[in-house]
Amino acid sequence: MDIDAFRAAHQPTWDRLDDLVKRRRKLTGPEVDELVELYQRVSTHLSIARSASRDGVLTGRLSALVARSRSAVTGAHAPAWREFLRFWTVSFPVVCYRSWRWWLGAAVASSVVAVAVGVWVAANPDVRAAMGTPEEIRQLVEHDFADYYSANPAGSFATHVWVNNAWVAAQCVASAVIGGVLIPYILFQNAANVGLIGGIMIDSGRGDVFFGLITPHGLLELTAVFLAAGAGMRVGWSLIAPGPRPRAQVLAEQGRAVVAVVLGLAVVLLVSGLIEALVTPSPLPTWARISIGAAAEILFLLYVVRYGRRAARAGETGDIADAPDHVPTA
Repeated sequence: MDIDAFRAAHQPTWDRLDDLVKRRRKLTGPEVDELVELYQRVSTHLSIARSASRDGVLTGRLSALVARSRSAVTGAHAPAWREFLRFWTVSFPVVCYRSWRWWLGAAVASSVVAVAVGVWVAANPDVRAAMGTPEEIRQLVEHDFADYYSANPAGSFATHVWVNNAWVAAQCVASAVIGGVLIPYILFQNAANVGLIGGIMIDSGRGDVFFGLITPHGLLELTAVFLAAGAGMRVGWSLIAPGPRPRAQVLAEQGRAVVAVVLGLAVVLLVSGLIEALVTPSPLPTWARISIGAAAEILFLLYVVRYGRRAARAGETGDIADAPDHVPTA
């Protein structure tokens, strides 16, 4: 190989890469892309020089340039605030939005179960008798249900509620690794419990108390649980019907994206827990407490639709940014 000709042909590329590396903290978006491209190109030049030349000076210079370029490429991270902003405007809402059929189905099915169980309990004295003695049911209706929301300090109660709901959501997501087969059972249990208590309260003429206490926080709380269930079932379905792409690839993509749901719902459930601890047991009129819960629910749904739909139209999936297929090494 003619080293002089090789050097003359590629010297502008090396100089340009050297300049970009020196200015790596002040590069624009297109310049960052150019840096990565030139790094790959010069890595190839180094391989050629090593295999076809004994020019130690050239090889040493290219080795140093490639090493500095690699450090600039692999060490360049977006600012934390930008990653934080992307998470809340792209990653989390787009996964929620793309899973809307799944979590809407979970919401409808759970509502049907809760209503059916509630009607069954309210219409059958034998069922109510099997759930407890008349004294126990009276204690539940007149004291225990309402006292549950005010028996403990707001801070500790909010923490307890958040941990419990986060655990239910985490179970739904974790079940995805086995195809989501446990998610319907988890949802059924949750809906049946709501239906049982609701049926007893309504039969005892305390339906206003039941809905007045459960609605403020329940709207956002149940939406979060349904979202976790929907995202988990979507991952599980990718095991069954991955489409034209390899099953492992689809599962990995869906699995990484669902991590955004776990992190995002932790915050959503925290908000729900604060509403349950501070608003639900407050002396505010029932209409005011329900209005606060409804407002939180509407704002969350509008947030998902606005940012999720925009990100989906841009082709986002909620997966982590794609890394290059390969990175040349010296």
